[in-house]
Amino acid sequence: MITAVLYILLASTAPDCPMHAEHMRAKADAVTPDAANGPEVDHRHDSFGFSHGESKHSFKVMKDGGAIELTGDDDATVAKIRPHLQHIAESFQKNDFATPAFVHDREPAGVANMKRLRESIAYKYEEIPHGARVRMTTTSQEAIDAIHEFLRFQIVEHRTGDPLE
Repeated sequence: MITAVLYILLASTAPDCPMHAEHMRAKADAVTPDAANGPEVDHRHDSFGFSHGESKHSFKVMKDGGAIELTGDDDATVAKIRPHLQHIAESFQKNDFATPAFVHDREPAGVANMKRLRESIAYKYEEIPHGARVRMTTTSQEAIDAIHEFLRFQIVEHRTGDPLE
């Protein structure tokens, strides 16, 4: 609970704040207690037919929502990534978040609100060079906040180093 409150307070710091960079580091530290879960996350993710080491996760926080991207270095890995992310997009559209709950061994942050706000969020599968993405968009600020919370959770748990903003 304390971590969640600290995270919310740090999330509200403005980019024009003279200590913004320090706040962003603190924000990352505030959500990293579960980073020790990283190896288990990797292991559970490997059960989808391609290893964490063969693929690169990227989570993009965007003004209108965000994106989950997966890429691979070879055709065989890309051929496994694309149907996996297509399944994720279809599942999310059906309000089914069982896959991320399995990978993280709990419901990820933001999911409860994403489920509640399902009518205002669009999920779209897109192919990109060397992989695919699930694009999440909305015009609802509350849904944007939920998506961002979900993506930040993913960034920390998968240890991607993607920007939290």
